[in-house]
Amino acid sequence: MAEGEPTLGELGRLIEREIQGIRTGIRDDLALMRTELTKFVLAEVYSSEHAAFERRMDQVERAARDLETHLIQLKEAFDAAELASERRRAEERRARLHNLVLPLVGMLLSAGITIWAVLARG
Repeated sequence: MAEGEPTLGELGRLIEREIQGIRTGIRDDLALMRTELTKFVLAEVYSSEHAAFERRMDQVERAARDLETHLIQLKEAFDAAELASERRRAEERRARLHNLVLPLVGMLLSAGITIWAVLARG
């Protein structure tokens, strides 16, 4: 061997250190790729979940609008039923009043005619 050249043992150690450095570099690169891949998968999962959330929110908003429309319809139907009931009660009161007043007027008229007839004879 020439002077200044490494021996076979030194050369083996140098090669072993280089291989160890390459292994460490590959492991570091793989760890970095794994981290980046995890971020990418999480971003995909996030965007998928976000899209599903948006769809669900749209469904909830539509359901809320439908419920609001239904509530308005129920209120209108209730108001109409209440108005019809009030009209019916007013008609019943008017009918009861007529049923009470007309016979009373008839009796008073009959009594008045009878009294007039008695006084006129007399």
